[in-house]
Amino acid sequence: MQMLGKEIWSIILAAGKSERMGSCKPLLTIAGTTFIEHLFTAFKDSDIGENLRIIIGFQAEKILSSTSIPERFFILNENYEGGQLSSLKVGIEALKYLEPDGILVHPVDHPLLKVITINALLQAFNEKEKLIVAPRYRGERGRPVIFSWKLIPEILLLSSDSKPRDIISRHQEEMFLLDVDDEGILLGINTPEDYQKVLKNAQ
Repeated sequence: MQMLGKEIWSIILAAGKSERMGSCKPLLTIAGTTFIEHLFTAFKDSDIGENLRIIIGFQAEKILSSTSIPERFFILNENYEGGQLSSLKVGIEALKYLEPDGILVHPVDHPLLKVITINALLQAFNEKEKLIVAPRYRGERGRPVIFSWKLIPEILLLSSDSKPRDIISRHQEEMFLLDVDDEGILLGINTPEDYQKVLKNAQ
């Protein structure tokens, strides 16, 4: 769709082993659908439109066979045990030929993200001329995060034991925090207890 000026692509990180959760996070259900389909619909309904790729790895075949999302939106990270950074790098490599203005990065274990929040972040990235844009709810930073394409070389140089948040730490003064009325930006799921909490918030 990309109604706004800059071209932004979204990367959903969904390749991890979900060890603390004990089951495949992308296929957990909320509001009558799986996490991965819930987020796919949210991004498709936002100004991101089809500028979207989903990185999968652990139980990739099960995910592909369990979803109605067209296969063209998926990218396989064979090195998924390398963590979120490895998946982010796989997504970046797939988008390199496009050289968009920025990438919006979101983990699949934060399913309660509102379309209005996605669009507000896109607008802020267009208007603020910052290298990083992230949402904030009641003083706490959440997900997703938009990174300027100018940061891509730095991200690709991160060592395997680094995390995407290391880039955020380096560029605090070049980040814009957008206050949003969306608790979903904070509600991540790592354990069964987290899952029950999110289910209650989704009711």
